Amino acid sequence: MKFIKNNKKIFIICGAIIILIALIAGILLFIKNYNNYGGIKYQVFASNWKSSFKKDGEKLESKEAINGIKLITTGKYDGLVYTKISNDFEEKTCYTDEICTLEQKVEKISFNLTDTLKKKYDIYYKVYYDGKWSNWAYNSEEVGEKGKGITKI
Repeated sequence: MKFIKNNKKIFIICGAIIILIALIAGILLFIKNYNNYGGIKYQVFASNWKSSFKKDGEKLESKEAINGIKLITTGKYDGLVYTKISNDFEEKTCYTDEICTLEQKVEKISFNLTDTLKKKYDIYYKVYYDGKWSNWAYNSEEVGEKGKGITKI
C-alpha cells in the first residue's frame, strides 16, 4: 500500500508541475504577442511650441493652428506610417520618426500605412478646425479644409 501512496504523491506533484509549466508558457506567449501589437505615438508642432507625445487615440491639441507633426510606431512589425500635410502653398509627405512641418499652418492631413501594417491594421483619425471636428477618416483619406488651420488631431 505504501508503494501506491507514493505513486499518487508523485503523480500529483508531476501534474502540478506540468500545469505550472503550461501556465508560465501561456503567460510568456501572451506577453510576446502583446508586445507585437502595433501602436502609434505622435506629437504636434505649432510656432515655437511642441506637444508631449500622445498615443493611440489620445487627443492632441494646440492653442493655435499646427504646422507640423511627428509619428513614432511601437511594436514589432514590417511597415511604416506616412503622413501627408498641406496648405495652399506647400505639401509634404513624411515617414515614421520624421518631423513633418510646413512654413505655414497645416490645413489638410492624411495618414497611411505600408507593408504588413497595411495588411493588419487600419488607421483612423479626425481633426478639429474652425470650431468643429471633421468626420472620421481612415487609411489615406484627407481631412481638413482649405484656409482653416488644424488645431487638434
